[in-house]
Amino acid sequence: MKEKYEATSDIFRECAEEENVVWKTKCSIATKYPPEPTEVPSWEALMLIEPRLAFLAYEVCSSIIPDRNLLSWYTQVKRQFLRLVGFGAEKEELRTGVAYDVVYDYLSKLYDQRLELEEARNAIQS
Repeated sequence: MKEKYEATSDIFRECAEEENVVWKTKCSIATKYPPEPTEVPSWEALMLIEPRLAFLAYEVCSSIIPDRNLLSWYTQVKRQFLRLVGFGAEKEELRTGVAYDVVYDYLSKLYDQRLELEEARNAIQS
């Protein structure tokens, strides 16, 4: 039992070290932060700056991402848009909390709407 615990703690230690390296890398990429905008940008304006957001919205609406649960949200959706908006964004003009909030709200609403549509379709079929 002790060996199993030690092996597990080694795995957690390795993951924590790897996560720390990833975090330091992300932080070093995003060294310049623009001032927060005075007006909230629209989803469309953010897509013009970062076209990959449109593909991410498509993935959220399609069946590429499985049913709604926190694990799929964090591992598939949020992980992808963290590189695109917010303080870890690749493009300087998207390194704001406001851009992050707009994208998070938009994608989570799409995700919820997709779930509601699937539930309605299942109710009709049964």
